[in-house]
Amino acid sequence: MGLNAYLEEIVSTAHYPVTFAADEPRSLCRWLVRAARKPASAAGGTEPWLETDGRTLLMFETAVMPAEEQELGWRYCRSDIAESFYEPVKPGGMFAPERDKLIYSVCGVYAVRETEAVLDVIAYFPAPLRVWLNGVPLVAGTDSFVVKDTFVRIRFREGLNILLVEMQSMPAIPLSAQEFLIKLQPLDRLLDAAGNRSPEYEYFDLELLEDLRASLSLYPEKADVLPGDELRVVVLPQYVRRGGDQPVEIRLEDAEAEDGAPPLAVIRSATSSVAALSVPAGLPPGVLRLRAEGLRDGAAAKPVYLFCGSFAEERKAMLKQAETRADIGRDVVVSAREMTSLGEAFAALNQYVQPSVRNTVLKLTAKLRRALAEAEKGGERAHARSFADIYDDEYIVYRPKPTNDGYLSYGVLLPERYDPLRRYPLVFYFHDSIARSFPTDLPWVRRYRTDEAIIVQLTGIARLNYVNDIQVSRLIGEIANELNADPDRIYGIGFCTGAPKTYRMAMLAPDRFAAIAAIAGDARLRVNGPEYEWLDNLHNTEVYGLCLYESWFFNAARNLNFLRRMNRKRIALYGGFMHNEFNSWHNSRTLLHRLIGTVRERFPKEVRLQSVEPGFVKNAWVRIGRIARLGEPARVYVSIAAGRSLEAACDNVDRFELLLARKEMGLDAEVVLSVNGFSHRISPAAYSRVAVELSGGVPAASMETLTPDEFEAAYSASGIEESQMGIRKVYLAPCTVVKPADGGPFAAKLAYLLQNPMKDRYIPYRYESCREETFEPETAEVSRIWVIDARRQSGKQRKLLYGLGLSANASGIAWRGKKYEGDAFAAVLGTDPWRPDRLALALVYNSEACEGEMLRLLNAFETDPLFAHDAIFYCTGGGYDTIRGGEHGAISLGGRMS
Repeated sequence: MGLNAYLEEIVSTAHYPVTFAADEPRSLCRWLVRAARKPASAAGGTEPWLETDGRTLLMFETAVMPAEEQELGWRYCRSDIAESFYEPVKPGGMFAPERDKLIYSVCGVYAVRETEAVLDVIAYFPAPLRVWLNGVPLVAGTDSFVVKDTFVRIRFREGLNILLVEMQSMPAIPLSAQEFLIKLQPLDRLLDAAGNRSPEYEYFDLELLEDLRASLSLYPEKADVLPGDELRVVVLPQYVRRGGDQPVEIRLEDAEAEDGAPPLAVIRSATSSVAALSVPAGLPPGVLRLRAEGLRDGAAAKPVYLFCGSFAEERKAMLKQAETRADIGRDVVVSAREMTSLGEAFAALNQYVQPSVRNTVLKLTAKLRRALAEAEKGGERAHARSFADIYDDEYIVYRPKPTNDGYLSYGVLLPERYDPLRRYPLVFYFHDSIARSFPTDLPWVRRYRTDEAIIVQLTGIARLNYVNDIQVSRLIGEIANELNADPDRIYGIGFCTGAPKTYRMAMLAPDRFAAIAAIAGDARLRVNGPEYEWLDNLHNTEVYGLCLYESWFFNAARNLNFLRRMNRKRIALYGGFMHNEFNSWHNSRTLLHRLIGTVRERFPKEVRLQSVEPGFVKNAWVRIGRIARLGEPARVYVSIAAGRSLEAACDNVDRFELLLARKEMGLDAEVVLSVNGFSHRISPAAYSRVAVELSGGVPAASMETLTPDEFEAAYSASGIEESQMGIRKVYLAPCTVVKPADGGPFAAKLAYLLQNPMKDRYIPYRYESCREETFEPETAEVSRIWVIDARRQSGKQRKLLYGLGLSANASGIAWRGKKYEGDAFAAVLGTDPWRPDRLALALVYNSEACEGEMLRLLNAFETDPLFAHDAIFYCTGGGYDTIRGGEHGAISLGGRMS
């Protein structure tokens, strides 16, 4: 009996429910599993290392059966969280881990007639998986070329079909979780009778189906080779149907050579078999490229990049060479160093490097090595300086954070036939994170390119971290300026955790995006008492919400609830897709075309601005100058009525400004400005700024004439104002917590909380600390946070307190003539007395009796509005007092508006 016939017999006779319907979309989450041994001397191939001697074990048998005997029989395994939509299969826990032990999982798919479908094979952590359908290999992962997320288009035969999955009991890298998912997606539900996209799936990526029909997959046995090695390669079709194996040609090329250079080795073989190429002896170290092409049907594989020699040694030499050249920008060198260290980062996480990541790194490494070689020769590219000069239309940037504690990374894809003088639409793709740092591609960009837009891909982590929000928001503006993007055609797409990040960026800077798309993710609003008012900031933004019933992490009803409250929404709700699969099918070029067809209305007739964070204060031509009561919602809504009047309604605002362009906004020469029912007549100039003060109870308006350049600068500003952020702005730059020399355990607690202000560290950050005796305030290039016990002040501490206008002792704290007596503490931010270009925050206390209140306050740093003030005072029995910059002759404050 052949292996597939044996497996059919096992599945057909087992009483466990391991058979699925071919015409229903679902995760295959129930399997029969057993172990087998791979012979120690066996080379990789396309056949399973599975004998036909195992039988199905009944549940009662395993209670008294030795573990070794159990592993050789077929036992029932189902997803341990099968009641959810995330249905990973984890058979590894049923087996003792051993080298050369393989775990096989088998299930059946029954088709009442021939049925076309797509299988999505996913390993949550990339792993060396192999998969067969009816004995035909679909996936052939190895230790060097692992599987992460792979689509295969198949045709189920009528009757029972057998799926077999192989995973290693003890892979070379000790994965923290070893699991697989296989999602079956029948095509009948997605296509009409003519094979076109079904009308209900308007964003469905039909191009992906066609691409699978004409694609091959390359699986090299190893990704690092040496001169003279034999390189074994398997080529598999991505469309598996009847017709047998197809002839293919496999080429090994020098990826660093000029285009059109002859291949290093060529061999003809067939799909689903092992081909062996010889790596030429004497080949110098460098990046190689594998290609494969069908000789009968023209199907082709995406190139796979390999490295010949020691990557670590060549990386070191490459970076040293780049660092010594004045014609290679420092930012290029830094990015190359970080990008090529990803292997070490994944190894530290006990993960294999994903093939897509490795491919990108090696592809870009080849381009940098070629540019360096040409520069050394003095060739035509000897003066290459920029990323585009070196990498052409695709590159990855690691930009140092303003806090000097890591990098903001992003990938850039320039359009085909890119013209640097043309102002292109710019699309930002916020994706779920890979190792929290490496940009992930839009699903379709490895198959197709576009000449319509620049695409920038960033990690999108929607956690509570205002510093990251400001860094990313500023980065978006910087990238748009550097790439000369059309400011009225900037867009955001977010998937999974990237969807909340996209919403967040759009709500904070509402006039930035012409349109956004959120795929399988919602806005990060509170569960209890959601801040629905924040959604008003998107009043003029086109919002595409692609919702999924079976999302792993997001509730479709919540998503729909938010979307239906938006002014310009386009909602699509689907079922039958798994989380990652949904993104692959629907985050398509069709969606991109819809997005970039929307142009931002530069001067909308109605502007709604809600305060989400105190530092984000602008939407189009409306700016909040000052919030009255921090911690409470503040809003300014302004509309233009027939050019004759401006109707403004505001709450919790002391001051706001309007930027008026009379002709562009269709305003009359004289306009009635109505604010909360109080009217003023104004005669705006061609360009003007109108300031409205409300702190006195009755609105008072003043107007300033602007030049066109002044107006454009004010209108184009991002609206991030550090001056309105209070104490929280100290963490926007590198800072050091200065601990007192003899502060004791309480001072140590305070220093720890000040050094770790954001409790969620999924977005990594780092602030330094030191003892006061080692800190040199005259030379330190950082902002500084001092912990001071008023009863034991050092000379440096006294100088700092004097510079901030503070005095403190055991009886109380005083500031500018105001006294807080008894047990007290204060947090005061101001200009550093040693370095006027730096900020200094003093946290001073005079009694451990304040410990509980101080710890409570610091533990609420991210959410307590007290920290939006520039000074906080507390005394037992008197409660809190706060000061903001500009009040009562307050201290001079740093900060900038961008």
